[in-house]
Amino acid sequence: MRAFSVTAAILALCFLVLGCDNSGNVAAHHPISRTGEVSMSLRFDNQTRSTSSITSVIVTVIGIEIVEPVVASLSKNPDTGIWSGTLQVPAGIDREFVVEASDDFQVMYRGKGVCDVVAGKTTNVTITACPDLETNGVARLALMFEEPYFGIGKISICLSSLTDPGQIYGSVISESQIVKQMEVIGKYCYAIRTLQGRTNNDLVAKYAQNYGIECWLDVRIGPDKMENDAAITDTIQSITNFPVAGVIIDDSMFISQDQGIAYIEAIKVAQPDVLIGCPVSVSEHGITQNCWIDNADVIFADMSSHMDWSMDQMSSIKLLYAKTCEAFPGKQVVVDKVGFPSSVDPVKQRQMVRTFVTWADQNAVKYFWFMMFDESYTNPDYPEGSNLGLFDKNLKVKPEIMKILF
Repeated sequence: MRAFSVTAAILALCFLVLGCDNSGNVAAHHPISRTGEVSMSLRFDNQTRSTSSITSVIVTVIGIEIVEPVVASLSKNPDTGIWSGTLQVPAGIDREFVVEASDDFQVMYRGKGVCDVVAGKTTNVTITACPDLETNGVARLALMFEEPYFGIGKISICLSSLTDPGQIYGSVISESQIVKQMEVIGKYCYAIRTLQGRTNNDLVAKYAQNYGIECWLDVRIGPDKMENDAAITDTIQSITNFPVAGVIIDDSMFISQDQGIAYIEAIKVAQPDVLIGCPVSVSEHGITQNCWIDNADVIFADMSSHMDWSMDQMSSIKLLYAKTCEAFPGKQVVVDKVGFPSSVDPVKQRQMVRTFVTWADQNAVKYFWFMMFDESYTNPDYPEGSNLGLFDKNLKVKPEIMKILF
């Protein structure tokens, strides 16, 4: 069980409920508030087997968060011989449609296909019979979707620039490499946050400004005060040259409250409008925070330590986000470093990013997806971490992500 009080759990549940769609457009028997229309038509043309004995065409729809399958019948037009119908299907990704055409005794044709369903819009599906392709005497139906996938629009992303061979954390990235990466980011992202401390922050801020992308710079703080002072000085120079939305002071448990506040004040003197972000590690066991968090403007709820590829991540993310909001009332909370590696399952990566971004957009939750590109660097204790990108190391969009990244 989660280690927070019953009161906290109730507040979290209330937060989630208030964040839901209150339109009232709930499909009967389905606890999903938004539906899309699916128009289907089936015509038996040029068949080598008789279709006159077909008495029913049944459509069954299953998918993520659809607790009870949607089942509907298509109707036959006696004049045209076309079977057709319109279904109301809970909106979401990867809705699987199974169509079976039967006579009075058995299934004669069967087919299935997958598409996304958009709330308030119509998805057109054309079904074609393929009598020459049979399995156990049942001929195949081919489903063709007008628009099988819908795009997620521009997103907010974590940027690791370690895409070239041999690059590790701390490597200095050339400007030409940053330029190529930012050309891709400019097409698909509205906000980015850096990950490698002050290394390359200046170049990223420069090209983020050129593309009109909201930019947050990550500054890593360690046990060496001279290194920390240099990092803050470099960051102040970067944000003076290229104004950014915010600065994230990371790993700040190494410094005292007074030193943390002094760094914040130095940044604010240089750029008064820059927001200060403070990462906190969030898990079911609690929230790990530092001593100067009250002086931060924005809380970055780091979910990376909670990534378990075998579990339902969305349920945990929603609860942990609500828990963080409750712990820091009055402060903006950003869901940080949520991701899923394609090396575990490329389809699930697509499903996860689509589901998460949809939830975040619908509930006005600010986030940074983890991450834009695969890394050349591989941590032997965490090999999946190098495959978290939506794009590969050659800056090419992954095939499954291509279906939704528009």
